[in-house]
Amino acid sequence: MRLARAVPGGRVWGVDLEPNMVRYLEARAAREGLANLSGRLATAKDPLLPEPVDLVLVANVYHHLEARQEYFARIATFLAPGGRLVIIDFKKGDLPVGPPDEMKLAPEVVRAEVETAGFLQISQETFLPHQYFLVFRKS
Repeated sequence: MRLARAVPGGRVWGVDLEPNMVRYLEARAAREGLANLSGRLATAKDPLLPEPVDLVLVANVYHHLEARQEYFARIATFLAPGGRLVIIDFKKGDLPVGPPDEMKLAPEVVRAEVETAGFLQISQETFLPHQYFLVFRKS
């Protein structure tokens, strides 16, 4: 919702593997008058985006993905020239939020996996208390 409001002249695709989440997103976007936001049902190996995008945001789900290198190699094919990939996920440690610690991945692990899929990390932001915020571009 926030991204759709931030780019009123742009297009936002809310991608999820769960059909109920896609339906919820579609209903909420309609209820809130966000015509630039559409839900997309994806697979575990492919985001199934309908067109190239300038930004892919993966928030709090990286640790759930199984075939990560394959998934992010596929995402690379959807990025427009100059496009970026942002990954936000939970830091390791005993935190009051997020999954159990054994499910969490250190940002160094994420960086290595995503770079193997054809990306280069260009920045890491530190403003989130419980998550890391990594920014990549296609290499």
